Amino acid sequence: MCSRRLRKDKYQFHFQIVFGAHSAVGDRRNYVELSKLSDMELALLGHDTYRSQDWSAEDVRTLRGCWDEYQRRGENTITLFRPAYSHVQAFHEIDSGEVGEGDVRLLELAGAGIAADYRDIMRKLRAVEAIEGTTQDAAGIQF
Repeated sequence: MCSRRLRKDKYQFHFQIVFGAHSAVGDRRNYVELSKLSDMELALLGHDTYRSQDWSAEDVRTLRGCWDEYQRRGENTITLFRPAYSHVQAFHEIDSGEVGEGDVRLLELAGAGIAADYRDIMRKLRAVEAIEGTTQDAAGIQF
């Protein structure tokens, strides 16, 4: 998946057709703005990005953009694409600091299934921070 920050709240993404289905893997050609994606494309983008084995800084920006777009589109989109939205929501909760290390420990002790997802998100975000450092890109987005 390729994304690029354009102007405020505008992203570019490329979708490649693979076996008749959309894939969030591309080569920086034929970009579309995040706001112009259909609900299904947005759901696929968020889901595919979240499910990546390891994340890059670009993936983190993509997930942040997906969260913002879900919030902008409202409840109907969220309800229709609940599983994909749930992944992006879990990412947002960790990324924004709403759920921290102590919260995850408590969830693990309680045996909550979401704890493993939160722990995986934390691992992926730490890996991006280790590679990229805690810096800001040209658009002012911190990772």
